[in-house]
Amino acid sequence: MGWLCALPIPGVVITRALAVISKLKEQPLYVFPSARETIQFEYDIADTSLEIEIGEKSVEFLSVEGNVTDEWVSSDINDLFRVIDEFHSKAKIL
Repeated sequence: MGWLCALPIPGVVITRALAVISKLKEQPLYVFPSARETIQFEYDIADTSLEIEIGEKSVEFLSVEGNVTDEWVSSDINDLFRVIDEFHSKAKIL
C-alpha cells in the first residue's frame, strides 16, 4: 500500500505524465499523485480552474468556471494538450 492506503502509482502512469509535462507550453501550477493511481495536474487562473488526472488508459478532466463545473474522460492523450491550450487562451480573454 502507498499514500493514504492507496496502491502505488503504476510506472506507465509516471512515464505518461513525464512525457506530457515535457511537451506542455504552459506548465501546471501543481503536480501531485492522487489516491486513484493517477497523477494530477492543476491549473488555476482567477475563478477558473482545470484539473487533469492522467491514468493508465485515460485522462480525466474537471473544469470549474465560477459556479459551472464540467467533467469528462478521454482515452486520447492528445486531448490533454488541446484542453490546456483552450483553458489558457480563454483565460487570457478574461
